[in-house]
This record gives sequence, structure tokens and C-alpha cells, in this order.
Amino acid sequence: MPNIRNNSTIDYYNSHAKEYFEATVNTDVSECCERFLKYLKPGDIIIDIGAGSGRDIKFFQNRGYMVEGIDASSELCKIASDYTGVDIKCKTIQEWSPEKLYNGVWSNAALLHLSLEEIRDFFCKISHALCDGGVAYVSFKCGIATRKDSNGRFFTNISEQDVQHLVKKSTAISLVEMWSTDDKLNRNGFYWVNVILRKP
Repeated sequence: MPNIRNNSTIDYYNSHAKEYFEATVNTDVSECCERFLKYLKPGDIIIDIGAGSGRDIKFFQNRGYMVEGIDASSELCKIASDYTGVDIKCKTIQEWSPEKLYNGVWSNAALLHLSLEEIRDFFCKISHALCDGGVAYVSFKCGIATRKDSNGRFFTNISEQDVQHLVKKSTAISLVEMWSTDDKLNRNGFYWVNVILRKP
């Protein structure tokens, strides 16, 4: 997969940033957020990888957490920064290199745009980004084709078995929870695999 900054995936989100914001900003993902936060305490520092509309950053802020964020779409970074008051950095997941330690790493519906090899690399980055005992949340689509869709966005299909294999390859993190959820935008044909990982 070519660098996401130069491919049609990021072009799509730049061209449809306002539409994407309006479609997702009010989506209720509180169940997953709360399951993640039970491993943290107010005042902890979280980074949102693939911040999108800024919805999840706002949720964590309202619960008393310090939150940072990155997104590969420059247009979404502008919109989400205005919405949250957080200076969301325009950076791809592949480019991101943690410069400090976080209590939590959150990546909701972002890693699915990477290849399996790039997802594996990100799992390795998690261990360098987390404090000892810190946790990460990631989510994937299961039941889709690994390919570009009709809008030119690249997707990778990830199953529960794939997640377990990735965790085994990343010895510095362990699997804490994994569960499935239906699509919150009421789209059919796939489900979400939700994962919480911990650095020992």
C-alpha cells in the first residue's frame, strides 16, 4: 500500500471532510469509550490516532482526561481542532512516532485503512507509546473485502484470529479484551472487532 498521504484514501477524507464530520460526530460509541476508560483515571493522558471528527477527543475531555490527536486528513484536522479546541496534528499513522509516554492510546476505525504489515508495525509502536500498565483501544471491520472501495478508500479485513496473531507477534503488549459490535451507522454486511491491549 502506498503512503497514505499520496493515495486516494486520504484524498477522499480531504474532499469529504465536512460531510464525514456531520455523519460521525454524533455517533454514540460511548460503550467502547467507557470500556477503555475503566483502565484509566481522570487526568491521564490519551492520544487519539486517527481523530476524525474529534468526537472521541471531546468525549474524553468531558470525562476529565488530557487528550492529544493526529489525523492524516488536513481538512479533518482543521474541523476537529475547531470542534475540540485541541491542536490535532496532521500526520499519518505510518509517520507517527511517539515522542512521549501516554496512559492511553485510542484508535477507533483508523487502522483498517492500513495494510496488515503496517498494522503490525503500529502494534509495535504502541509499546513505545504507553506507560507501564497503559492501555490501547483499536477497532477493525470484519467481513469486508481487503481492497479499495468505490470511493477509492483502501480497507483491510481483520478478524479476531488476525488480532490474536498480531498480538502474539508483538510481545511487548498483551490482549486484555476483545468483543464485537454492530455498525453504529446502521450499515450492513460487516461488524466491528474491538480490542483493548495493555503494556505490562
